[in-house]
Amino acid sequence: MEILSTERLILRPWREDDAEALFRYASDPDVGNAAGWPPHTSVDMSRQVIRDYFSAPEIYALVLRETGEPIGCCGLVPPGERPNDRFGSDDAEIGYWIGKPYWGQGLIPEAVKAVAGHAFSELGRAALWIGCNDVNRRSRRVAEKCGFRFDHVRTMDEANELFYVLRAVPDVTFRKAGGLSPDMMPLLMMGDESETMISRYISRSALFEGMSGERRVAVCAVIDGGSDGVEIMNLAVEPSFRGCGIGRRMLSYVESCYPGQTFRLGTGETPSTLRFYESCGYTYSHRIPGFFVDNYPDPIIEEGVRLNDMICLVKHTQ
Repeated sequence: MEILSTERLILRPWREDDAEALFRYASDPDVGNAAGWPPHTSVDMSRQVIRDYFSAPEIYALVLRETGEPIGCCGLVPPGERPNDRFGSDDAEIGYWIGKPYWGQGLIPEAVKAVAGHAFSELGRAALWIGCNDVNRRSRRVAEKCGFRFDHVRTMDEANELFYVLRAVPDVTFRKAGGLSPDMMPLLMMGDESETMISRYISRSALFEGMSGERRVAVCAVIDGGSDGVEIMNLAVEPSFRGCGIGRRMLSYVESCYPGQTFRLGTGETPSTLRFYESCGYTYSHRIPGFFVDNYPDPIIEEGVRLNDMICLVKHTQ
């Protein structure tokens, strides 16, 4: 097992002589309750935990460089220990905890990023997951700070566990497409489910595509309105490539093709879609009441929300 390092931490395998340090922090009920296990009651118990659990591959003691003392733990949950039907065969779950005196210092995000980088680059993991109780605000913040995005909730024993996912970034290149090809339409319809609506703007649109090898995995259609700015008409990413920054990179590429322009787009009130565009620098401009009801024959429901008004967003680039 490799030794990983960060600015303030050394991540190394646990040793039995770490038992006293482990007990010092793992005996605190606040630590165990937050992590989902009972507090340690003796040094012997901590030593047994090291033997039985922390000796598994890819579980690291977090050693503070400044003192040389183990102050927490971070690593990959052993396969099969926490089964989840959303996990792929090449996925892994990251678990972590740290002693209470070190809460709020950014050490766990530092460790998680090191373990994630190792899991992707050295172990070939396709995706990493973090699961945490819905009341564990600190753990949720760790996931968000490390780039994980919320995926689903699992309810067990009347408790809600939130799962966040971070996917390996595939090798995708972006370019302007030569024109509309028949095999592009299924992808465009992921961004706009009405072929009639697409036909209204596609002939006036410049098309951009994201390619993974010979496979088209993302598409974007824009209309250059000159002094009126650029309107993004459609942005779609193939489902198996979502959640790893491709949509954000596509937007960035398209924006770079129109430097200094104002970008506009319209979307429904789907919470995750609005969060995505806001994180890309787009801000609220206005709304068009009843747009989706007036222009689409069937109700559109996304994330439990029936789309009604169009929310118009704007971004001024330099």
